[in-house]
Amino acid sequence: MISYFGRLFPEKNVDTLIKAFGVVKEHMPDAVLVIGGQGNKMEELQHLALEQGTSDIIFTGGVSEDEKRALMQTSAVGVIPTRPIEEFVETLCISAIEYEAAGTPLITTTVGGVPEAAGEHSLYVDYDNPRGIAEAIEGVLTNTEKQQEMAT
Repeated sequence: MISYFGRLFPEKNVDTLIKAFGVVKEHMPDAVLVIGGQGNKMEELQHLALEQGTSDIIFTGGVSEDEKRALMQTSAVGVIPTRPIEEFVETLCISAIEYEAAGTPLITTTVGGVPEAAGEHSLYVDYDNPRGIAEAIEGVLTNTEKQQEMAT
């Protein structure tokens, strides 16, 4: 299971994650993407997932803290593909801290304060490259040693 938990707003770049997941599914047909959170992009993201035709994308909406923690802990990898936008600066990414606390490998970007929260064990990717994000996901999912290194 691959997961994203956070706000569903433009700066979170979940649309690029959905596109990346389409690439992942071509090589890893059993993969599942769980998208948790709420926001003004929810309908657009659900439409994109349907339009793309990629199966196994699950939108949870808002979940309790206990449910979110459990889903993060059972994820093979978390992905937070934050991108810069003019109207908003990501000062601290709480979800990155939560993934780190859950011991879940995290793939993210160097936008704003994300690296401060995500730390040195996270894998950093270009926020504007779905194929690069997909390759990073596949690289983590197929390398147990890398997963263990990133989870510490």
